Amino acid sequence: MFYADDELVTGTDSTRTQASMDIITQGFASLGLKMNASKTEYMVMTGGRHKVKISTTAYNRSVTGIGPTYDQRRKMKVHCLKCGDTVLGRPSLKRHQLSAKCREASLTFQPPTPVRERVAAEQAITPVGVSSLYSTSIPTNPIDSMECPVHGCEYRVSARNDKSKRFSTRKHFRIRHIEDTIVIDQEGQLPQCRLCEFFGTRICASCNPLSSCT
Repeated sequence: MFYADDELVTGTDSTRTQASMDIITQGFASLGLKMNASKTEYMVMTGGRHKVKISTTAYNRSVTGIGPTYDQRRKMKVHCLKCGDTVLGRPSLKRHQLSAKCREASLTFQPPTPVRERVAAEQAITPVGVSSLYSTSIPTNPIDSMECPVHGCEYRVSARNDKSKRFSTRKHFRIRHIEDTIVIDQEGQLPQCRLCEFFGTRICASCNPLSSCT
């Protein structure tokens, strides 16, 4: 795409996009024009489903039904790790930590180790780090409930049949274990959609409500 002396090149494959840039650069050079590399900018977009990081407490509540609800957590008293004071409601914590009272007390306050560890566990978000490969078996006649193969994850697959269980497991990995790969023995390693990062038997050209990966 060109507008005056500006140019835009887009693509879903880095090799083909670079090849397009090379062709355009060579074409300009044949006319005595030179591309200005210092003014060239690029952007990498994943597209598709946005990776949302949620707390471990919130996610475990959504998949197990156990634990306080979102509204209940908002109204619970929380301890400020900066000054040690107690604040009513987590939404008020950020405003409290900006107050002069909190800033002054934080100069000398040191929270005890058990409190730091507990708060860190409660506020832990979706882990993002080194990718790992997990494999599991979901036979034709699976048991009523199956565990996530990731150690420490409380997710339980409770779909009615084996195909639904496999799909639910792959969907769970896209939502929660966004950096990892899941291989179900009965399916083998499936291709991954570059738009929504879902491992599916059918990868759609453009993820949308009318045409989604399965």
